[in-house]
Amino acid sequence: MRGRNRRARVKLLELLGWLRAVSADLAHLAGPRGSFCRVQACLRPVIATAARVDAELSRRTASMKNKRTSLVHLIYFSRLTISNEPALRAKQIGDITRQAQKKNEFAVITSFLIIDQNFAIQVVEGERQSVNETFQRIAADSRHRDVQIVEWREIAKREFVSSFTTVSRTAANEPHFAKSGLLPMLQRGTPKGSAIHGLAVTLQAESMAKQGIDHLFV
Repeated sequence: MRGRNRRARVKLLELLGWLRAVSADLAHLAGPRGSFCRVQACLRPVIATAARVDAELSRRTASMKNKRTSLVHLIYFSRLTISNEPALRAKQIGDITRQAQKKNEFAVITSFLIIDQNFAIQVVEGERQSVNETFQRIAADSRHRDVQIVEWREIAKREFVSSFTTVSRTAANEPHFAKSGLLPMLQRGTPKGSAIHGLAVTLQAESMAKQGIDHLFV
């Protein structure tokens, strides 16, 4: 739609310029009286109408540009280089959480991290530049390897409420993973962005329901 509006406006501006040029030539040829003046008078409403149409096209184009959101979400998949020993693993995940929360709060990022064994999938939301910078930081983090972007797209609003939430796959939430089609240790390759996003939204809703929260103010 924006492309069609732009092309129409270019053609209209060309026509408007030609009409004004013709009107000016007629005024020069006709002097104060004569048939050229009558033709010029007929052209005036045509020029005025074309100018109004141009102004309306310009307004609509500007309105459509303004509707473009600066909010995006990015979903990525990676392998975590953390210990399998429970106590050390818990400490490492705690360290990741504390560091990420601090940086995400500063960058006004909201996110949801799902851990399945040594695999991680995360939804990151925020302003375009902040999300890009956050992902670059994650990709350079030695605790992540084989980092792959699953999905990147513009969004109308945020769907996650915390700067950094972590949920690990357990027997208790296994039905949600199964419903999303995510096999243990993310077998069958990288899951689809829609499946990851849907699972993260479900896990967040379940967590908030346990806290007695039934509405997201985002």
